[in-house]
Amino acid sequence: MLFLGVTSCSKSDEYLKYTEGGEISYTGRIVNLSIHPGRNRVKVEGIILADPKVTEVRVYWNSLRDSVSIPVDRTEDRDTISYYINNMEENIYNFTVNTLDALGNKSIPTQLTQTVYGDRYQSSISNRPFKSNTIVGDSINISFSTVDKSSGIVGSYIQYTNILEELKTAFISVDSTSIGINNYKASSPYKYRTFFIPASQGLKSIDTFFTDYKQITP
Repeated sequence: MLFLGVTSCSKSDEYLKYTEGGEISYTGRIVNLSIHPGRNRVKVEGIILADPKVTEVRVYWNSLRDSVSIPVDRTEDRDTISYYINNMEENIYNFTVNTLDALGNKSIPTQLTQTVYGDRYQSSISNRPFKSNTIVGDSINISFSTVDKSSGIVGSYIQYTNILEELKTAFISVDSTSIGINNYKASSPYKYRTFFIPASQGLKSIDTFFTDYKQITP
């Protein structure tokens, strides 16, 4: 019984070596935290509310091996954080976010998972499949196949020459399968490319991805 009592006391007092005999002091957590995906980068957003002691937001990833420090200059009761972490390799990351005060006291961590896109995603996207085109006088109707929107496809830009020899651009949404263009120079080719905004964890990428132009001669 004596042994158990000593052991119990030892374990219950163990936390004191981290607090030097005092209470643990936590800073206020960042609220409305979001980490937006992007191309070799992410965007960190959040709000610092009532705690006036907060001087820094620290973001960790790669099992806490990598981190960035975001200074917080408290000027109001509510401060908005918006920060880009650049030069990241394409991967899925687990992020840990803390606030800190000037003494190094941390908040309870907030953890989020997010995707960083890059060359692999770029190489996986392709132009929306072209179906047909019909020319009547100086008008052209261009048809495209339906596509799976889960890839992040948004739409396509079409570059063409009009009857005044001017280079023009038209847009067709992924929700449409055909587009009509008037004042089209019938003997000229046109070209189009498709753009994508992928989404991860319910958040859209802060960067847009484009395919190469594909040329069509009607």
